[in-house]
Amino acid sequence: MRIHTIPHLRRRIIDTTATESGAVAAAAYPDDQTLVALEAAAREWIAAAGEIVLEKRGNLKVEYKDARQADPVTEVDRAVEAYLTGEVAARFPGHAVLGEEGQDPKGTHEYEWIIDPVDGTLNYVTGLPLYAISIGVLFRRRPVVGVILFPMTGELLWARRGGGAYRDGERIHVRPKPEGKRGAIVALPVGYQGSFTTSKELRAGIGETRSLGSIAYEMGVVAAGTLDLAAFRGPKIWDIAGGAPIITEAGGRVLIHSKRQGAWLPLERFDPPPGGALRAWSRSVLVGTPHVVETLGAYLQPRYAPALLVAGRAGLQAAKRGYTSSRAVR
Repeated sequence: MRIHTIPHLRRRIIDTTATESGAVAAAAYPDDQTLVALEAAAREWIAAAGEIVLEKRGNLKVEYKDARQADPVTEVDRAVEAYLTGEVAARFPGHAVLGEEGQDPKGTHEYEWIIDPVDGTLNYVTGLPLYAISIGVLFRRRPVVGVILFPMTGELLWARRGGGAYRDGERIHVRPKPEGKRGAIVALPVGYQGSFTTSKELRAGIGETRSLGSIAYEMGVVAAGTLDLAAFRGPKIWDIAGGAPIITEAGGRVLIHSKRQGAWLPLERFDPPPGGALRAWSRSVLVGTPHVVETLGAYLQPRYAPALLVAGRAGLQAAKRGYTSSRAVR
């Protein structure tokens, strides 16, 4: 079964007009002259950051941010983030910077630069050329500028709100609706059945699946029309802030899942969790060609752990911490 023959579900699971608050906000955005300046600065700096990444590849000192050693970080990640943070501070002193490896900005700011210095670090350190540098600019938490660089090929993708999406100076668009018997080409996490609920119809008609190991890279190739769809179970804000405006300006959809409403909704702004910082933002995200997103999205829903199980896990972790502390006291 191909994607274009999968029937739609009766229950409306995708709403491409409403946000979690129920309506699209009419907040003011910066004028285009301001956006042009932000876009130009991001393009300039990301090109220089790409040179840092390429110069330092090879003999890298790798550290890990988790006990399972599944989340690597290198001195290149830190060097690129430090460079970009310094450039933003020098040219736009009133703007905040939030990077994957850095600290949370102090106070409140209208403009926030969201940086992923190397998205796909494991690919980078092992020599697999599928990694990216990503910069997103938010205005009042709404994405207005996005720039992504693929350092190994030198491909540069960018967009600003209302200005269209480009790759190396040429206008780009998401892939047209699949025709004939060709199925969709989609990027899904490895073992996606454990992260998303699926149906027999979806498994039979989902098309060709891929997993590239870099969320920013996958978002870039969706915007450029290579992939039809990509789904992410729990990305961080720096993973998608740069790609979101590029996909939108390329004519695609960028949706987040609302557990409360049980629906995929357009990403309008990045709202941190209640009582949390912007760094803590993490939602299930679906991006791609409108037809594919709206067809497959009805059959692809995030799995959520039961509340009792979540509470049990939290209690177990607290008990482990208490046990470790009591042994340390002895």
